[in-house]
Amino acid sequence: MCGERRAVVENLEQTYSEAPVSIGLASNGSVIEVLASPSGSFTIILTQPNGLSCVMAAGENWEDLPKRLAGAHT
Repeated sequence: MCGERRAVVENLEQTYSEAPVSIGLASNGSVIEVLASPSGSFTIILTQPNGLSCVMAAGENWEDLPKRLAGAHT
């Protein structure tokens, strides 16, 4: 599924109650986002520099991990 980012995000919010929880910039200039719902469903979308957003993966049982710095010992 691909389309304008706003439409893709609105669809995921309305259909699955998912909202953005993480975001990052890929080396090719694309933006990668994880959207998740309180029930644990999640979707990963990639938005290309031209504005086209596509669903890359979706699933269940998403959970956030505590943040820690790389190399830090817990």
